[in-house]
Amino acid sequence: MYTSRPAIDHGRCTLCGRCVLICESKNLAIREKTLHVLDDCSVCGHCYAVCEAEAISFETLRPRVFKSFPYDGAYFPPGSPDPTLVAGLIGSRRSVRHYSAKVPSTDMLDDLLECASMAPSAHNEQQWEFVVVRDGTLITKLSGRLLEYYGGLNRLVRRAFMRRLAGLFMGKKVERYYRDHYAGIERRVKTGAAGRDQFFHGAPVLIVVHSAMDGNSPVENAQYAAYNICLLAHAMGLGTCFIGYASYLLNMDRAWKKRLGIPAAHGVHAVLTLGYPAKAFTMAAPRKEYSVHRLG
Repeated sequence: MYTSRPAIDHGRCTLCGRCVLICESKNLAIREKTLHVLDDCSVCGHCYAVCEAEAISFETLRPRVFKSFPYDGAYFPPGSPDPTLVAGLIGSRRSVRHYSAKVPSTDMLDDLLECASMAPSAHNEQQWEFVVVRDGTLITKLSGRLLEYYGGLNRLVRRAFMRRLAGLFMGKKVERYYRDHYAGIERRVKTGAAGRDQFFHGAPVLIVVHSAMDGNSPVENAQYAAYNICLLAHAMGLGTCFIGYASYLLNMDRAWKKRLGIPAAHGVHAVLTLGYPAKAFTMAAPRKEYSVHRLG
């Protein structure tokens, strides 16, 4: 876990005590008319965010900088953002499976990762790491590896006898795969034979989110970060799509992990395609009914 100590500007500090009350680690205390830092903390930033006197800073942390659009670091308190706009942004983001050849700029990619790093994480660990792939040849080869793996899996489960046999070792996963994925993979195999990218949809960029697995809620943390990328990408005129097939394969294929510079012990939590959409959506799509159980 990353730890640090907040720096206190005692000339600015008004001893209001707001930071002491908000500190979940109880590492701040007012003693003898002075604010004291008792121990290292996880750098959640709550004390910094409540200090109206601007007396608290973290010298070891970098400032938040965006390059492709203006950003002033403004804080929006609860109730101040327009909920219509926020809900509209969330509802308008689509999973894009048709991309143009235009490649997003380096500044745009950097800004997407900066936004990803703003996501919440358990114990503020921020363990996520990223791989950005813009090498078209590498993307094509990874797509081919996916086609090879899942095409082979389809040949295995094609016959009911083989599914029953494999099920003795893998349980119900084999039948679920056959039910949910077999037909889709068959279509990909047929069209992939014609040389078309069937997994990354012609996207010029991939973003892989990975992390060590020894932290707190590493999968959930990475998914938060990945979805931050998706939302900002939509606002920037870009499209994204989670490619679960690629995440699954990379978590099994150490050779490809190594090829992408991902430590063998790390989990791959998201593989995102990224690029400019080649087809336009014009409406927010409806959603399925969901179940809710209310208590109280």
